[in-house]
Amino acid sequence: MPIDATGSQGQGRPGDGDDAPNAASPGIRKPGASPAKGGLPHRGGIRPLRVLLAEDDPLVAHHIRGLVQRIGQEVVGTAATAGEVMSLAAQTRPDVVLMDIWLEGGSSGIEATQHLVAEHDLPVLLVSGTSSSDIVDDAIASGALGFISKPVTAAELQVNLRIVRHRQDLLNRLRESEERFRSIFDNAAVGIYVCTLEGRLVTVNATFARMLGYTGQAEMLRLVRDFGEQVYDDPGRRRHLCERLLAGESVEGVESLIYGRDGEALWVSEHCRLVRREDGVATRYEGIVVDITARKDAEQRERTTMELLRSTMDALPDLVILQDFDRNVIMVNRSCASSGMVAPGDVVCETPGDMAGETPFDMFRRDGDEHEGLVRLSGTGRVWWSRVAPFRSPEGEIVGAVEILRAHDGETDA
Repeated sequence: MPIDATGSQGQGRPGDGDDAPNAASPGIRKPGASPAKGGLPHRGGIRPLRVLLAEDDPLVAHHIRGLVQRIGQEVVGTAATAGEVMSLAAQTRPDVVLMDIWLEGGSSGIEATQHLVAEHDLPVLLVSGTSSSDIVDDAIASGALGFISKPVTAAELQVNLRIVRHRQDLLNRLRESEERFRSIFDNAAVGIYVCTLEGRLVTVNATFARMLGYTGQAEMLRLVRDFGEQVYDDPGRRRHLCERLLAGESVEGVESLIYGRDGEALWVSEHCRLVRREDGVATRYEGIVVDITARKDAEQRERTTMELLRSTMDALPDLVILQDFDRNVIMVNRSCASSGMVAPGDVVCETPGDMAGETPFDMFRRDGDEHEGLVRLSGTGRVWWSRVAPFRSPEGEIVGAVEILRAHDGETDA
């Protein structure tokens, strides 16, 4: 339908149809008016949509306001210019804007729509007396949610507002889902990151940021410009992981040495997955990081303890055997190894060397204390003086026993 320079309707002005207002009705702009008598009831306590109206013709504005109220929704304000509608939108934060394409003074409703969609993510329904292809193309390009032709009817307005309500419900569910995901992502017990193949971090969770000593994700993303160069002990480590992923290899449980913000070294176990676009092109990868520093430290302490124990055992001329509770031999000293009687992997078999009925190891296994006495090693026919003492882990837990065997005076080889 043709419109003049101000956006007023031509032949299809209000008054021509059943939904039009009386021509003598004033152009009311006061927001928050009550729904007209006989208006549709609200559904099950659902909050009415808050509608901002942008229309420069007072009669048309009054007509559309009445329709909005008749179908149970709320008008929060009316604007005549693009500047007014943008200002009111910022103040009232409506659920939807009904926007005439041409506003007072020749201002453009299309441009106002672009601003509201880009800056406030507001759904806008454009209203126009013409539906030429150029107008429709401009409406689509503006980001408007819908297009209503004048004269506006209650049925068409209700359908479009139902679409707005549906969009609002979908967005609310999407926000709730995103909040749940973000909560899981940020509060996970492991570090999580997304990185481009070139080494730029896309996102990290709060756990990973804290793990590396940053105050939060934003600080880590701002300061870490090159993930491989700034975080890994070996700058080529990240590139090597990417090459393995691109080659189709699995990257799970890979251990790497990395550094935090303050230079603190951390050992981590990484599990990585390649992410591809719909066309199959790889663009980034995702990583899950587990801090294994405590485990690596414990392993190092255990290695140090075992090395110290071996050097101490080798310095003794007696036969020394480190064994677990089931008598499986873990380590022997040099003297024992050269005797050929017991070797790592063997199971020690011995019987009491006197009438005691129990070996020192039997008594140790019962109470965990140190014991000594005579034993006879199976297959040797020789009696030995045995002394058994508990062997403890670096954490102080008894994990086995150290047995020292010395040839008993007066005995000879069988």
